[in-house]
Amino acid sequence: MGFFTRQWDWWIQPFLDYGILRDALFASLLTVICTSLVGSWITIRGLGFFAESLGHGILPGVAVAALLGGSTILGAAISAGAFVVGMQTIRRFSPLPSDIVIGLLFVSSVALAVILLSRNRDTYLGDINRFLFGNVLGISGWDITQQAIVAGVILIVIVLFYRALMVASYNADAAELLGFRPRLVEIGLLVLLALAVVASFRVVGSLLVFAFLIAPPATASVFARRIPTMMLLSVLFGVLAVFIGLTFSYQWGVAASASMALCSTAIFFLCLIGSSLWHRFAHASTAKRMSQ
Repeated sequence: MGFFTRQWDWWIQPFLDYGILRDALFASLLTVICTSLVGSWITIRGLGFFAESLGHGILPGVAVAALLGGSTILGAAISAGAFVVGMQTIRRFSPLPSDIVIGLLFVSSVALAVILLSRNRDTYLGDINRFLFGNVLGISGWDITQQAIVAGVILIVIVLFYRALMVASYNADAAELLGFRPRLVEIGLLVLLALAVVASFRVVGSLLVFAFLIAPPATASVFARRIPTMMLLSVLFGVLAVFIGLTFSYQWGVAASASMALCSTAIFFLCLIGSSLWHRFAHASTAKRMSQ
């Protein structure tokens, strides 16, 4: 129960004593910025399944880069681009629903990555674990710099094209009447999603990045009615999950990325339950006053 009785030693001192924890915190906060800003729009547009699939769609490129001794970031970027282009192309020429197309690409990507990585038996399990669950405690200064650049790009693009994203997300016909191109806006959003996934997989892995893309925005949607408020709250909830998750990871000796992901989903459920109870209480109080 040290988190109640020794707050400074439990919550603050580890980040002051260990540079590796500070780097993990900085990298995770940048991950939150990338995923929360993009994830808010993904949540609004109902693209959660695609976001999850893209998180696994980067694995073939990462596997090839690992086998060749190249940059896993570059491999992930190429694979993410191929996934987005492949999805758009197949969806255009196939009568199948989008979720079926995405599911096929998702399964193919994971299977191909496992086959490629299994060629090197000596590092197979280690590579699978690292690529799926991340290595937040092994983040370098260059990794943090790359994340900062991507976070800045995502923020600038969303600010510049906010109106186009907003209108196209709610009414494609109205977007066309206003001179926007909904199809192009969607492709641009998918590119931002690919950037966020590529920038984040080194921290939380391809399997857990979905939690950061969806859980903080979903939590924010419980309270927010405007998109800017939703993005801001999403970042704040993500920061809270990162700080709590990293602290518990250090204090209890458990996996850091999984701890942060679990905290992000736990915060969602707690907020959802709290909001539901509050609305029930407010409704009951209103009904009681009206009956008197």
